[in-house]
Amino acid sequence: MVVNFLMKLMRIDQRALYALMALAVVVPMLFTGFILPVTVTAPVKNLFDQVERLPEGSRVFVTMDYEPSQDPEMTPIATAFLKHCFRRNLQVTGMTLRPQGVTLAYETMKAASKQTFREIVKGDRGGTAVREKEVHAREYEKWVFLGTQPGG
Repeated sequence: MVVNFLMKLMRIDQRALYALMALAVVVPMLFTGFILPVTVTAPVKNLFDQVERLPEGSRVFVTMDYEPSQDPEMTPIATAFLKHCFRRNLQVTGMTLRPQGVTLAYETMKAASKQTFREIVKGDRGGTAVREKEVHAREYEKWVFLGTQPGG
C-alpha cells in the first residue's frame, strides 16, 4: 500500500510540484492581512538599551568568534550591533579568537562602518520629517580590529 503511494508520487511531473510550491509562497503574500509577527526578545531589548545608555565616545569591545561556516547566521547579527554602535558614535575595538574568521570579522567591521540610515527629525512647526544620514566611522579613529589572539 505504502509502496504504491510512493510510486505514484515518483511519477508526478516536477513542474506540477514547483507550481504548487510557488502557489504556497505567492498566495499568502497576495492577501493584505498576511503579516509576519516581529517580536523582540528580552536579551535583545536589554542589549539595545545598554548601548543606548552609553555616553557618546564610549569604548565598546566586540569579539566576533565565528567561522565562515557560521557566516549566514552570525554576520547579520554582528553587522546590526556594529551599526548601532557606529550610529551612536561609539569607539569600537574588535577581535576574534578564531583564526579562520579574521578576514570575515574585519570585512564585517569595515562594511558596518560605512552606512546610511534614516532618522526622524522634528521640525520647527511641530511636524516630523525623515532624512537620510550617512555615517562613515574611520578606521583607527572610531574603530580598530586587532585580528586574532592565538591559543584563546
